[in-house]
Amino acid sequence: MRCTKCHKNEAAIHFTPVLHGKPQKTVHFCKDCASATTGFHFRGPDKPEAWPVTGKRRCTFCGRPARVGNTLTGRLRYWCSDCTSELRSIFLDLCVSERPRLTERVEGTLISTASKLVLARHSGIVDKQTAAFIVRDAPEVATWAEAAYLRAVKVFVDRRRQHSHDKGS
Repeated sequence: MRCTKCHKNEAAIHFTPVLHGKPQKTVHFCKDCASATTGFHFRGPDKPEAWPVTGKRRCTFCGRPARVGNTLTGRLRYWCSDCTSELRSIFLDLCVSERPRLTERVEGTLISTASKLVLARHSGIVDKQTAAFIVRDAPEVATWAEAAYLRAVKVFVDRRRQHSHDKGS
């Protein structure tokens, strides 16, 4: 089936709009036209930035069962619920101290807070392109939040190293 918009590529995304609770005619798009039309980035499952974890994976930091895996820092890391909560706390502290408005709804965004957007990326709920689309009217927010996330991870890792060093003394 060909894309409804460009009529060139094979349709890969199929939208069925619902109006007043009734399904409308399904529209078929190729990935490029779907992205251009909706603003959402559709990527294959081969290289996710973050994903939910099931099975035997262990947290990179504490060894407990992992809940999330991600490569947002450029390295593969697995996170348990407790370590994710600690990282979230560090990240929110950065938000409060450096950009207190980011803990409130940001003008021009589709998400309640910019901090929740970054945490959604951490868990694999939102990818980088979709995050950029969500804060498209406030690009400086996305840039700062991305950098703050990386700093929060560094603080988290440094704290873990210090804690490990203190336990060994």
